[in-house]
Amino acid sequence: MPHPVDHKELMFEAHRARNRGHDRRAIALYKRLLREDPRNIDIALRVAPLLARRGEAFEAWQLF
Repeated sequence: MPHPVDHKELMFEAHRARNRGHDRRAIALYKRLLREDPRNIDIALRVAPLLARRGEAFEAWQLF
């Protein structure tokens, strides 16, 4: 059985990765959080610029 997700801890890890310039890790964590809560605007607005910067313009546009 999968381990339950601690949303606060995941959000903290994603923010820390983003602030340290680890975009790929931050994107992966933010996407994981979005899968759990697809209507979370805060997460969408944090991951969209990271996606755009990495060349994922269409996916970023969908989140804006």
